[in-house]
Amino acid sequence: MGHLRGAVNIDRHSPGLDDRLRLLNPADSYVVYCNGGHRAGQLREHLEYLGCYLADSYGIRAAQMATGLPIVTD
Repeated sequence: MGHLRGAVNIDRHSPGLDDRLRLLNPADSYVVYCNGGHRAGQLREHLEYLGCYLADSYGIRAAQMATGLPIVTD
């Protein structure tokens, strides 16, 4: 379906996921999204477990509306 312009793709099943997520600044805000929102919610909960709190997680259309970023398919 695409992604939001400027998004960084982090596969929740990738090796070393926790190490990569721990590099995120827990004081910053992040938008986590996937196509429908379910996987994003699971990842948001995992980030909270690691100490990184987010405002919300979204499906891609809701993330587009929340951020104002366009969906691109490159």
